[in-house]
Amino acid sequence: MVELIQLRVPDPMHPPLRGEVETKVKIRAANSGVNHPNFGRNRSEETKLKMSLAKSKKVFVYSFDSLSNETTLHKCFNSYTEATKYFDCSKRTLSSYVDKNKLYKNKWIISSFLISKE
Repeated sequence: MVELIQLRVPDPMHPPLRGEVETKVKIRAANSGVNHPNFGRNRSEETKLKMSLAKSKKVFVYSFDSLSNETTLHKCFNSYTEATKYFDCSKRTLSSYVDKNKLYKNKWIISSFLISKE
């Protein structure tokens, strides 16, 4: 027996389309347990690390000297999490400065790519 669960809060202005809830419940039931694509898959720690590194985004931090108007690569991080720990800030704060041409704490330029000097 398929257990009916509420998928979203009912909105009187936008009632669910006919069959929408039932269809979602059927799809969820069809893809659960042994039918789920990852059911029974045990990944090694090495594989999990590789997947994590492939998914993470690099962060490059440049120091900006306002007197000489020069940028210098200060540090490179393998992920947003490493950078947020270094700067002691949230991911939201960091992402608001990445590639925005804004100085973080009036000193740092944060980028998702290497800035070439030409």
